[in-house]
Amino acid sequence: MFPVPSPLAVKLFLGWIGVQWLLHFIVPGKEFLGFPIAWNGTRLKYKLNGLATTIISIVALAVAVQKGYFDTSIVTRHYGELIVVGNIWAYSVSLRMYLKGIMFKQGNPSGNVILDFFYGYEPNPRVFDLVPSDIKFFSEGRALSTWFIMDLCLAYQQYVELGYITNSLLLVTVFHGIYVIHYFVFESNVVGMIDFTAENMGWMLCWGNFVWVEFAFCMQAWFAYKVRSTVPLLLVPIIVAFFVFGYAIFAQANTQRQQFRLNPSKPIWGKTPKYIQTANKKNLLVSGWWGIARKINYTGDLILAYSFGLPCLYLGVAPFLYAGYLTVLLLHRAKRDDEWCKLKYGKDWETYCKEVPYQLIPGVF
Repeated sequence: MFPVPSPLAVKLFLGWIGVQWLLHFIVPGKEFLGFPIAWNGTRLKYKLNGLATTIISIVALAVAVQKGYFDTSIVTRHYGELIVVGNIWAYSVSLRMYLKGIMFKQGNPSGNVILDFFYGYEPNPRVFDLVPSDIKFFSEGRALSTWFIMDLCLAYQQYVELGYITNSLLLVTVFHGIYVIHYFVFESNVVGMIDFTAENMGWMLCWGNFVWVEFAFCMQAWFAYKVRSTVPLLLVPIIVAFFVFGYAIFAQANTQRQQFRLNPSKPIWGKTPKYIQTANKKNLLVSGWWGIARKINYTGDLILAYSFGLPCLYLGVAPFLYAGYLTVLLLHRAKRDDEWCKLKYGKDWETYCKEVPYQLIPGVF
């Protein structure tokens, strides 16, 4: 049986969404012109203020805890109820997005009601077409910041209960924090990803952002908080090295791709970028990390995902739930992206695949 949400859980969840939406509007941010959307070629403007709003949220929460206005035990005591509220919210937003798409005919539906609700009707739904209010962009960014803030709440609550924070929870929180901060530092990279340029905003992304990211991604932190285990000191540098290795691939690959899009002549690894020019005038990068594997950024992301679970190695399978999910997601996305690129680039894609034959792991896959 799922817990019936208390009024406190409802107020906490909806209040947090409301505060984040307000901050998204009022906090200044750089304006960025997105890449052409696949279905109509439109370039949308985005307001990049995720890092600022995340920092403001963390500082405000810390002050509220210090002054006694907020008790972090609310998160641990009402965790299940918050998940239920998140599900209700995700389904309601999905339905609103679907009905909005039908009413205003702004999208590329399949014609199948179930698929259009699941995958979405519109690729980039906006509120009254206001520049900074892209719902997909807002939802994904604030889901990640909420994930990290949930970790911080769990870490502080463990400190309140024990008088210290275990090194397993500390490692997990630091790893997650670096990942989330990187997302916002390079926030402009995000709008060039396939989920922004090609995928619609439906139940899959709504539920993924408002439930899965916010509550399942912090599973390692939750288990480290509950079990209170510690990592043997000899294993700490190994775990950190594994994380750094994945982060280096993930960060550099995404930066190289964005740099090439903005300035194709700028050197990568000290050399002029090598690329394949396609019939539709789109260049396919084959230098740097992108000359090693076609989805090398996914490889780095997967290494990071498994490194998140390593501090909780002795706590069973659950801390690797995120990594397992991401493995399935990225393998499926890589397959979909490959099929989409075949249609988009034709024979040029075949040439590219011969130049870079592996998708994720050079010499293996």
